[in-house]
Amino acid sequence: AGLHEFIHWRAGDQMLAQWDGPLGGDLLPGEAWRVGDQMEQSISLVGAASADSAVWVGVYDFESRGRLLTETGDDHVTIQP
Repeated sequence: AGLHEFIHWRAGDQMLAQWDGPLGGDLLPGEAWRVGDQMEQSISLVGAASADSAVWVGVYDFESRGRLLTETGDDHVTIQP
């Protein structure tokens, strides 16, 4: 309960666009998930792409603002084109 997700489109230290919201959105919040459930969510970000841009995706506890860590100890997953 209380988990939120963030999507940050970045070019180096510059934030090009971002989105934050409840994990799973309003239609299927994370609290309703069961083991084995799969969920797909589409988010549109508007900005000017650059050769060094990347998208960071992560999950955090809304109340404490603490980010959940991946298996490798990172606080987000980086997606590059």
